[in-house]
Amino acid sequence: MEYSETSVNSYFKNNTRFEESRSAEPGASCKICMDESDTNENFLLAPCRCIGSCQYVHLNCLRRWLESKVKKEVVGGTLCYNFDKFECEICKAELPRYVMRNGLHELLKIDRPHGNYMIIEECSKQRKDLIVLHNIPSDGIKIGRGHQCDIRVTDISVSRLHAFIKLIGGKFVLFDNESKFGTLVKLRKDCPISFDKKAFQIGRTILTIKLKAKAICSEPMEV
Repeated sequence: MEYSETSVNSYFKNNTRFEESRSAEPGASCKICMDESDTNENFLLAPCRCIGSCQYVHLNCLRRWLESKVKKEVVGGTLCYNFDKFECEICKAELPRYVMRNGLHELLKIDRPHGNYMIIEECSKQRKDLIVLHNIPSDGIKIGRGHQCDIRVTDISVSRLHAFIKLIGGKFVLFDNESKFGTLVKLRKDCPISFDKKAFQIGRTILTIKLKAKAICSEPMEV
């Protein structure tokens, strides 16, 4: 989806781990380049639990180090970023994806295409995958564990051709391909209950809820 800079900043501030960056102490230097310069464009930040001479690092130095750990691959209409969990090699603290100082700064620079695009994030304990969808073909982006899929999910519970993502009227639409276990969407806002049947999964339990018309009149009737 194409977002404005304001909506992107708001989304990641509310949904992604980020770090408030304060001004570095006098005399502090970058633990990578050893330079003491501290500017608005390339400021010093302390992204982990390290102290002393290893406490601070330049924004751009940290970005280059993180980019060296990322494998980038173009497959059809998708751009894939594969990387291990970002953590400090010294204190082992998890590094933030974003830092806040005079605006929100992205540590891992993602190529955002012009026009409509969508970013899918797949997370595990050790690895993360970011998939940027653009140039959507007319038959959509294929998701499943089969080799013909644009997004492959190596899970036995996923069908070989599980679902599609299509661009319709400027909006991305997810279609289930009559898969065995269905396609679930994580709720991020309230979902009203209507007369249409809805299924919700909570943990391993699936609840099916449907609103029914009232069968008994609440007012007494004369006969």
